[in-house]
Amino acid sequence: IAGAGGKVYGYMTGDESEIIGINTKAQLAHVRTLVKQTWFEKLMARGVYIEDPVTTSIDLSVEIGDSVHIRPHTLIEGKTKIHDNETVGPFIWIKDGKRMVASRV
Repeated sequence: IAGAGGKVYGYMTGDESEIIGINTKAQLAHVRTLVKQTWFEKLMARGVYIEDPVTTSIDLSVEIGDSVHIRPHTLIEGKTKIHDNETVGPFIWIKDGKRMVASRV
């Protein structure tokens, strides 16, 4: 950029994970893990209990109320709203507010 006469600016950050480059599938997976961890920390700071963060996935678009309990192996995607004091899971996939796969016992 500078060689072509463009301007180059510096950027200071206290968290290097904010500026990680992604060039491979492995790097993409790593950044996804960082975003997931940050998102789950914010939810749990609000009182959401995520029983097993490793087996749980919650899109950033999901609205989650207070005192919600998310059980293991739970996948919540899209335009979904989880109301206060609800327990979700285990072994459930919810997309746009609808259960995607019927649970079997």
